[in-house]
Amino acid sequence: MNYYLRLLVILTFPFTVLSQDLYQDTSIVFEKIDARSNLSEISNHYDDGYLYVYRNKPFYKIRSKYYDIYKIEMNKAEARSKFMLLKNVLNTPFNEGPIFFDKPRNLVYVTRNKYTRRQLRKLNLGLNPLEVDVYRQTSLGFEYIEKFKLNDDVYSVGHVTVSEKTNRLYFSSNQEGTVGDQDLFYTTMNEDGSFKEPINLGKAINTKKDEAFPKVYNGILYFSSKGKHKSRSRNDWDLYYVTEEGLLYGEKPKHISGPLNSDYDDFGLAFISDKEGYVTSNRNEKEDYNHDIYYFDLSKPIFGNNQFNLLITATSDKGISNLKAYRPRLVAKNQTKSIKKNTVKKGYLVEKLEEGVEYELVFPSNSKFKNIALGPYSKKDLSDVFIIDSVNLELNEKPIVKKEPIIEKDTIVEVKKVDEKITARIEEIKKLEPKALQIDFKNIYFDLNSAEIRPRAAAELSKMVETLKANKKLKLKIWAHTDSRATTVYNQNLSNERALSVKDYLISKGVQKNQIIEAKGFGESKIINACIDGVYCEEEQHQMNRRVEFVILN
Repeated sequence: MNYYLRLLVILTFPFTVLSQDLYQDTSIVFEKIDARSNLSEISNHYDDGYLYVYRNKPFYKIRSKYYDIYKIEMNKAEARSKFMLLKNVLNTPFNEGPIFFDKPRNLVYVTRNKYTRRQLRKLNLGLNPLEVDVYRQTSLGFEYIEKFKLNDDVYSVGHVTVSEKTNRLYFSSNQEGTVGDQDLFYTTMNEDGSFKEPINLGKAINTKKDEAFPKVYNGILYFSSKGKHKSRSRNDWDLYYVTEEGLLYGEKPKHISGPLNSDYDDFGLAFISDKEGYVTSNRNEKEDYNHDIYYFDLSKPIFGNNQFNLLITATSDKGISNLKAYRPRLVAKNQTKSIKKNTVKKGYLVEKLEEGVEYELVFPSNSKFKNIALGPYSKKDLSDVFIIDSVNLELNEKPIVKKEPIIEKDTIVEVKKVDEKITARIEEIKKLEPKALQIDFKNIYFDLNSAEIRPRAAAELSKMVETLKANKKLKLKIWAHTDSRATTVYNQNLSNERALSVKDYLISKGVQKNQIIEAKGFGESKIINACIDGVYCEEEQHQMNRRVEFVILN
């Protein structure tokens, strides 16, 4: 008896100390759910009072890594009903989980292994690769549609999640070119259901070990990593997050503080709100393969509603300047303590600033530059969580607050020439083809980071369809553009997508393929106003550049 008592004290003491550190905020709730089960359960997705989980197949018991998908009716940490197996075609002899519901498209992505245990032994494979199957949810259950188009016979693809804000589809894979074992990738979907070439999220996110379990909530990407621990000896999962827009500018993922993270496995986030949900951990179990689900209420969001990230760039009369060379410090107004900032390719990246607070860039006393006021900012929605600001490094007696942006003369001349050519050519065509006078082809515009045709743009394109179908001799060039935000390569690819999106739309409405002689993207190379890299602009000004122009030829 005494032996077991002493052993219990030794085992629980480290966790008790850890708990005291993690639970300093008494308003935080963190409780294991009352699942009444000795099997391993993993939280996955929460929707309308139901928590979707995957747990050991009863036949294989706890030591098996083969799971089935269930749902439980929940009331915070209490399970109000028994585990309900998702029947129909969803659960098979294979290992299932995780599951993701893409509600806007009514698609359900299920990750499962390629082989059963018996098939795996027969093939004499060490690891069982992952693949994804796509379903549709109906009133009768789940209807199988197809294999996920990015599946492969050689490498694993799994853990699909889709962002409603950016329409990016994130997944985990060990395909060729990974940084480590399992890496995180993202892609976007074309209108025909195909996918663009996947992009590796790079070394800022991926490590030499595994990254998996991505989850996007309100523009924030959450994931788990085995390779970002400070201690290289650890091999457990820890939770991190990064803003989706920040990925484009070099934002580094942040480690989520306790109680969500521990010195054991922590993964499988399922959000009820931006501060409440479920997470999976084996922190209270003797066996590392036995995972339990915990309910959490953090009392405030992981990324606060009143917080934002700020990218600071600089321009001078010579163009974009190296802000680092001037050694400024960022401070909150009327304070002296510097705020930590990261050096990135385009300037300084400052994370988790407070909304409504005025900040200053403070230059050394022997500098010829004056301090520069930034803000105060106010977010309109969650897409403003990542704000790009530009400062102007000019000699001035007063602090410079968002001075008038510098206009590049070469850019204006080039755009003017293009506009004059287009206008002149349209006038020529109108003279040659009287029927074309029935319509004026206007530019159409796109949302940020999107190639999806807006309803207003579709109305404009419908007029174009009528004219082109009535005038078979007319030929069309489609020129697509982006604003200056994001990288040059990213914007070039996005403009190509926009050009093809318009082309496909016109053809789908009856325009002949041979009437569209060019669908070309120009990226950010033909900005029509002063909103070039490093220049602060309002959203309405950036919108003018996210356009598609039409050139009519006879």
